[in-house]
Formats: sequence, C-alpha cells, structure tokens
Amino acid sequence: MNNPRTFARGVVWIGGARLLTQALSWATTLVVVRFLSAADYGVMGMASAFLAIAAILSEFGIGTAIIAAADLPDDRLRQLHGVALLTGLAGCAVCLACAWPLGLFFREPRLPLVVSVMSVTFIIDALRTVPVALLQRRLDYRGTAFVESCRSLTSTVVVLAAAFAGLGYWSLVLGAVSASFVASSLATFAMPVRVRQPEWAQVSGPMRVAGNLLVDRLAWQAYSYGDFAVVGRIFGSALLGQYTLAWNLASLPGQKLTNLLTAVSSSFLPSLREDLGEMRRYFLVLVESIALLTMPLLLGLAFVAPDAISVAFTDQWAAAILPLRLLALYSCIQCVSVPLSQVLVATGRSHIARTNSLVTLCVLIPGFVLGAQLGGIVGVAAAWLVLFPVVVLRPYHHVRRVLGFDHRDLAAALFPALAITGGMLASLALVHLALSSANPWQRLVTEVVTGALAALLVLRVAFWAKVLAARDLLRPARASVTP
Repeated sequence: MNNPRTFARGVVWIGGARLLTQALSWATTLVVVRFLSAADYGVMGMASAFLAIAAILSEFGIGTAIIAAADLPDDRLRQLHGVALLTGLAGCAVCLACAWPLGLFFREPRLPLVVSVMSVTFIIDALRTVPVALLQRRLDYRGTAFVESCRSLTSTVVVLAAAFAGLGYWSLVLGAVSASFVASSLATFAMPVRVRQPEWAQVSGPMRVAGNLLVDRLAWQAYSYGDFAVVGRIFGSALLGQYTLAWNLASLPGQKLTNLLTAVSSSFLPSLREDLGEMRRYFLVLVESIALLTMPLLLGLAFVAPDAISVAFTDQWAAAILPLRLLALYSCIQCVSVPLSQVLVATGRSHIARTNSLVTLCVLIPGFVLGAQLGGIVGVAAAWLVLFPVVVLRPYHHVRRVLGFDHRDLAAALFPALAITGGMLASLALVHLALSSANPWQRLVTEVVTGALAALLVLRVAFWAKVLAARDLLRPARASVTP
C-alpha cells in the first residue's frame, strides 16, 4: 500500500483538487477586488486574524493526532468525535464572547457582527474533523479531494453572487459559512462516525499528541496573523487592506501549490515511521518538488509586481507593491520548510515542533511591531523575510539528524529550482530593460511569456530526466483513478 504509486495517486487526486482551489481563489480575488474597497478587505483581515486562531483551538489537533496514531479502535474514534464537537462549541462561544472587545481593539464597529456570524463555522467544522482524518488515514485521496473541491467551488459561487448583489464584505462572510456547511455535510456522508461521550482515560494518548499540535498550531496562527493585528491596530483598515492584498497574492500561490504535495505527505509520511530511509527519500523529493513548483512563480511574481498590480488592480493598490515583493521572497523559504514539521510529527517528535513555534512567536511579534514603527507595512513584510529563516534552523537541524542527510543533499534538492529561477529572472531583466518605456499591459504580457519560456527552456535542457521520471510515476496513478 505504501509505495510510490500510492503517493502518486494522492498527488493526482489532491493535486487536482488544490489546482482547482487555486484557480478559483485567484479568479474570485481578481473579480471581487473590483467590487470591494480596501477597507472592506481590512475588515475581513481583522476578523481572520482572530478566527483562524479560534479555529485551531476548536479543532484541537485531533485530526492530525488520529492520522499519526498507528491504530485506534472504533470506540476511541467515537469518543474523539465527541471531543471534537465539544471543542467546536467552545470555539463558537469564545468567538461570541470576544466579538465586541475585538471591535474595540481594532476601532472597527463593523467587526463584532462579522465575527459573531462566522463563529457558527466552528460548530460546523467540528462535524468533519474526525471523518476527514479517517479519509486521510486510510489514504482515501479521492474522497478527500472531492470534499475539498466542493468546499472551494461553493465558496467561489457564493462570494461572487453576493459581491455582484452589492453585499460588500458580507460576500466573503457568506462564502466562508456556506463552504464550511457543504464540506462538513459531504465528509459526514462519506465517512459517518457516531458520537460517544469521551472517557478521558481512554483518549489520553491521542490527546497528548493533540495537545502538542494544538500549542504548535496556536503559536503558528498567532504569529502568522500577528502582522495583520499589528498593521490593523497601528495603521487602520485602509492600509491593512493594502497589506492583506499583498499577503494574499504572495501566499496563495505558494500555499496552494505546496499543498499539492503536503496534503498527501501529511498522511503518507506517518505510514513510513518504521523505515526512516524511505522517509528521508520522500522528504528530499518533497523539498525538491515544492521548490520547483513555487520558487519560479513566487520570484517571478516579485519581479513583475509593479506592472501586475497596476494592470490587475489599478493604481489605488500601489502601496501593496513593495510588501508583495518582500512577502513573495519570504514565501519561497516558508514553502520549502513545510515538510520539516510533518517529519517531526510523523517520527513522534511533535513536542519539538511545538517548542519551535513558541520560539518563533516570541521572535516574530516584536519584529512586526519594530518593523511597523520603522517602515510601516513594508517594515512588517521585511520582518518576515529577515527573521523567519533564522527560526527555521532549529527544526531543520532536528530533521537532518533524525533522517540522516547532510547539507549537500538539501542543496542538491534545491538546485533545479534555483537554476530554473535564475534563468527566468535573467530573461525578465533583459525584457524589462528593453521595454522600460512600453505600456504596462504590453510589458507585463511580454515578461510573463518570456519568463515562462525561459524557465521551460532551462527545465528542458538541464532537468528533463526529472520530468520523464515524474511522468512515468504519475501515468499509472492517473490510470488507476480514471473511471
């Protein structure tokens, strides 16, 4: 069961779902941004900074603990389902209690009602925590992909319909609630699990792992959205809207494309816990693949950011250009580092991931405040780029020691992406010089086409054997999932 074709089937199914999600997210952003103001985006940024943390609290790491566990009887799963529902209810109650104080903190009177309405998603999401975890643990990539695709499609349809109807930021709220309801309904239908009252002595083992994951994720969400809180508090909703757009453009490509692989590896790597040699091989393949998928795109985006913002979003979003460039550079590093925490969890070292997230929180939050004081939203973006590479060194050291690889192995995994990106950026620089006085539309289109051709040329000349190997691996996997 645990072989390259199993992993490839996951890439085909989950990859297809994530590509669809990425396409829909970009299309929605491009359309909706013309109907919403920067202040509207700022309101959702303020709400998201708090709701994302509350969502992690309500999930409590239960899903990942189920995936990482070697075996759990049905009775324990039912009890864990009960725990998930209790934490979902608690998350909803916390959101309702904090809605009004959040409005005072951000000095935004529209925020309390937004947070209150979106709090219902915690109860809805709790219903699918255990069903989705079971789909992933059984390596049912087809079912997982179906649930995710329907969630994304629902969000897109509702957001666009509400935006066209003139509902403003409420279009984003309705999209999130509707998508959550559809996804939970489908997951429960695909993998029904009865609820049983928890007996804490019986679920203590998975809950210890879940506790480590909870602290890890809460810290991660706190520093991931800490920049939004700092910008919103110091500069208000208008500049937060500019920063939010820059963040979304810089993070969505990397996150969605990275998830093509990490959504599969999160359930696949724990199945290799008894074979660290195989886990090492898959880890390096993951790093190489993530770098190839994200590095050319993100660094290319950083290069063409001025023309891209001007053409796609008009000059009113010009303040987002430099933060976008800095955040795109940071995203390259962040995406490549994602498999580190997955290996730590898969090898029973979730406590290391937890500790590192706490250290990262203590480093980044003061960095955001200092960056905001020195350079505004540009300084906040720069804090990500300067500080994150430092804090990621500790988990890298632990993973390298556990899996037994050296720095040269990592450099070899990153080399193809670096070479392709270097060739692409050289071509972009030449085109930009040649068309410096051209229309932004013409320059952007020429740069995109030239950069893509240059990247493909380097890939074809220097690394075509890797493409053929991936094709040979995915071909039988695609055939196995085709009706």
